Amino acid sequence: MTYLTQVTRWSDTDFQYRVGQSTRKSAQDITAESGATPNHANRVALATAVLNGVGPSEMTWAKAVVANDADYSGIDATADTALNVRIAAIWDGFAGTV
Repeated sequence: MTYLTQVTRWSDTDFQYRVGQSTRKSAQDITAESGATPNHANRVALATAVLNGVGPSEMTWAKAVVANDADYSGIDATADTALNVRIAAIWDGFAGTV
């Protein structure tokens, strides 16, 4: 996917809303994970921020999701499960900045 195509995708508000829902779902799952999970404290801190609406914006997450899916295969309109996989793949990168 070209950079211009990526920009078109992440700037779509419906896509941003889907990404936001996926991050909130991931955040809920992460708050229940084992304390032995690597980077757990940072992961939970980010999850708490996301659930409280003070974490990275939906647009910020959307940009990262699109950049992480160069072939655009996992983020079409019917692939919410695939979108959740993309969020999980980038979560620790965001959590390292909390």
